[in-house]
Amino acid sequence: MSNAKRIILRVAENEMNYQDPYEFARFYFTQFPSNASSDPTRHFIHYQPPSDIPGAKVHIVIDLEIQGFTGTLDQEFPHEVYAVRRGADQLELYAYPEAVKRNLLQKIRKYSDGFYPWGESRSDYRRNLDK
Repeated sequence: MSNAKRIILRVAENEMNYQDPYEFARFYFTQFPSNASSDPTRHFIHYQPPSDIPGAKVHIVIDLEIQGFTGTLDQEFPHEVYAVRRGADQLELYAYPEAVKRNLLQKIRKYSDGFYPWGESRSDYRRNLDK
């Protein structure tokens, strides 16, 4: 599986700038530098659409080292989840305590594993199924 993993960034909807949706992903890569960040064949970013629910969180899903894995994301597949917020003058990234992380991943993965295909868009995934 190499270093393939899925990173989930949780952002408050009111802090999301849909004019620059890559802002939080770029920030993640400044905090956790990776050669994959500059190579689009090694990562894929999924953005959750805006929500009408007040106080909702937006999930930005980063599939990292996408060529290093194929198949279904099982429960053993590595996932990381972080909160990202706007501080007074910069973005801030927070790791969750382990028990909170496990709880969040259990809830988030119920939809993210199926809704966000590994390393590609939903339309590409559907197109590949038709081949």
